[in-house]
Amino acid sequence: MGENERDSHLSVEKLSADWRGGVVLIWQEGAERPLRRAAVFLFDLPGGGFAWIEPQAWDSVGASSPALHARPRAKWAPFSDGNPDAGFGYDDPAIGERGLVYPWLSPDLPGVPELEAFYANVATDGLDLKAERERIRPALSGAAGA
Repeated sequence: MGENERDSHLSVEKLSADWRGGVVLIWQEGAERPLRRAAVFLFDLPGGGFAWIEPQAWDSVGASSPALHARPRAKWAPFSDGNPDAGFGYDDPAIGERGLVYPWLSPDLPGVPELEAFYANVATDGLDLKAERERIRPALSGAAGA
């Protein structure tokens, strides 16, 4: 995987702009299986790396785990010359983690109940996703790994 020193043409946000949610598969050092996380939004972080917001950020009763996950030291590279339908891989040796991030295409991939519920709520509540993305953006300025 090549390093991305924030080349002007490499952007997690641009790569994922048309995704309807994403899936993050995380391999941590010593783990037998990857962890699967749902991503409503993906963001570039100031200074490098990326972050994602999980659907529980909109849980009205409060989520049991953090919704913001930041990988500020991760080096990432897109698959398939930046084809947005392919996603990207990342490596963060500082925390012993590597992963794959790809778009969630509900008819083509196994179900992701968190995203299915989130998009059902979006349809019911009429949530403006562009406005929500921008509402969340200020929280990223001090994002640390989680």
